[in-house]
Amino acid sequence: GDLACCGGIKRLDDVHCEIKKMYVVPELRGRGVARALLRELERRAAEMGYTVVRLDTGPKQVARGLFESEGYVQVDDFNGNPVASYWGEKPLR
Repeated sequence: GDLACCGGIKRLDDVHCEIKKMYVVPELRGRGVARALLRELERRAAEMGYTVVRLDTGPKQVARGLFESEGYVQVDDFNGNPVASYWGEKPLR
């Protein structure tokens, strides 16, 4: 019954959306929860009709490896986030 993680989907335009605010509670990190959350957010984004998903992460976060292992490729800054150091994009099938 306790919360384990959270994340959201933000509309950018008719084609693109952005995954936002992914978070996993510290005691569950390293157990695949973030990967499962990312895949579920992607599934829901595809269900909503988006064909490309984007995201960003900051220099102090370790999520870049997860994103790249899930097929994200680095793209130019698409949202002007001043604290981000990585912007990624992935087509949804």
